[in-house]
Amino acid sequence: MGKSIVISAGDRHHEVDRQVSCLARFRSLASSVKPATFVSMANSPPQRTTSLKISLVRPSLFFSTARQRVDAYFTQHGLLPHTNSIMWQKSQFFLFTYRILFGLIIANLFGVQSLFGLAVLLGLWAGFVGFNVSHDAIHGAFSARGWVNQLLSTCFFLLGVSPYVWRTTHTVIHHTYTNIPGHDEDI
Repeated sequence: MGKSIVISAGDRHHEVDRQVSCLARFRSLASSVKPATFVSMANSPPQRTTSLKISLVRPSLFFSTARQRVDAYFTQHGLLPHTNSIMWQKSQFFLFTYRILFGLIIANLFGVQSLFGLAVLLGLWAGFVGFNVSHDAIHGAFSARGWVNQLLSTCFFLLGVSPYVWRTTHTVIHHTYTNIPGHDEDI
């Protein structure tokens, strides 16, 4: 049986360039450890591991190059780096419909079968609000103004999710350790 790799990140910073740099260094280090096998943590006995320490100190050339190319693409195609009117309208639609569905359930004007159907729709709509409003806001993609993104990220509370926990587990951990078993909370 091969060695599994456990990553212990020392200093976690929230800057994206450091996250990208970390991922690039991990890929470089992981490719140098032979044989490397990623072991699922579920239903398996403890494994002997090799620890890697990844520091998040130096900015990555990859990130600055990617940022320049993305900015050039947006400029060349006349696109805004944040939301446009369609995204605002879509978000208003999802939030308005969520409130209507929630209100209909709370009003208790329907039979059990209808309430069950409304609950299913509310669950679907919760996903729409989470991915179309809060997710984009937490990534800072909704507005150039940080306070607007912060305000819209609080829509996660409607779903019973803490924006702080989501920001940490998704934006920091998931985007730093994408698809690494035992570290990526989203797999």
